[in-house]
Amino acid sequence: MLQRLVKISLIRRDFALADKYLGILGRLPGYRRWAEKYTGYVRHSERIGQDGELAAKTIPAFQPDNLLCLTGIDSLWVGHLSEPGVNRVAWEYLGCSYLLAKEMEKFKIFLSHAGRFLPGQSLPVHFQEAALVLATEDLSVLDWVSIRPEIVQRYKQFQKDILKIKNGADGLPWLYRQYGDTFWFYYYCKNLNG
Repeated sequence: MLQRLVKISLIRRDFALADKYLGILGRLPGYRRWAEKYTGYVRHSERIGQDGELAAKTIPAFQPDNLLCLTGIDSLWVGHLSEPGVNRVAWEYLGCSYLLAKEMEKFKIFLSHAGRFLPGQSLPVHFQEAALVLATEDLSVLDWVSIRPEIVQRYKQFQKDILKIKNGADGLPWLYRQYGDTFWFYYYCKNLNG
């Protein structure tokens, strides 16, 4: 079994692991000569290519498996956006993924292309709410994003209320009852690490 692990380690070019197994085999009388032969492969890796058995075996180049989510979320949804007849659902999922991850810079760029995907239509409510969060640092966002007046009013009230309850211990449950369905509550009050 250890002999097989040595060969696999050599094929993978994991010389530290091969050396570890060879050290164990080198202490066993029946495997000492075999270990000495393959220890030379660790010290001179070009010998692997000259070995009849090992040279024929190679490790294929790594191909990421998209099912394991090694593909970035951006490229996953953007692929759908390039399809004929823009897929609005894919576009919204991409925006929601930015909001859930609180990646506001990416969301800002995403929002700047909203007119291409929603000509003449209003943005989803959470996107409008997120645009108001962006506007706290860059008012120019409001130049190219239309936000319903009642959402603006509710955000202004949220800002007042969050300042009021900041020092109160029972304030967060109250704030949740009032604004738990908003992006603002998620953005300012939810801790992603715990």
